[in-house]
Amino acid sequence: MKVLVKLIVLVIIAMSVLIPNTISAASKEALQIKQDYKTLKFSMTLTEVAKTIYGKEYRKYIKKKDGRVVFTKKPGTTGNEQGYRSLGYVLDRPSKNLPTTTLLEFSTKQHQKTYYLTQKALYYQGDTENGLYENSRTLVKPSALRHGMTEKQLNQLVTGKKLGQVSMYWSWNVSSVIKKSPMKNGRYKIYQFHRPHSKKIEVVTLSYNTKKKRYEVDTEIGISLKYEK
Repeated sequence: MKVLVKLIVLVIIAMSVLIPNTISAASKEALQIKQDYKTLKFSMTLTEVAKTIYGKEYRKYIKKKDGRVVFTKKPGTTGNEQGYRSLGYVLDRPSKNLPTTTLLEFSTKQHQKTYYLTQKALYYQGDTENGLYENSRTLVKPSALRHGMTEKQLNQLVTGKKLGQVSMYWSWNVSSVIKKSPMKNGRYKIYQFHRPHSKKIEVVTLSYNTKKKRYEVDTEIGISLKYEK
């Protein structure tokens, strides 16, 4: 059965502008945000995710609707494809240093009621046209970008010792819901670099190569970064 995995397109709000004297604080916060994001594991039930996010007070944030446990927060997306129900939620994390938005999608097994985490994305907000964070690095040789380049090779085209702050993480895994799927899982991250002598942003997508266990530049996938504001 063909299953299409769709990127949740939702509204990102409350954009903030980073200021120079918050760089250190933003770096520490970025580490904590990433660690919190990693604790959200695929195949977790919606209740387990609520416990992970909200701790002992998690019951305040969930309810039962039509026999299914859902968040009290209104979902940004809903779906029902051949008995596989889905819910998508936007969770904003306000911050003076590094505001972020986490998108979570839950799906049920066919004609069942329990929602499992099957897709997640983490957006670092920024004062840019597409609303995503643009790091301080410059891609000095954008014409040299090639499909399949490793992060180490990409770093040779970018100023600085490392690639800098990522703009977005996105991954999915539907194995807890559908055992046989041509698009069972995937993992991506996106950077936004300055272009030399230009005000334009260079968006670079990297996909995770499960066989080689590394991220590689992916010029073949199109992920829309244009959101309503």
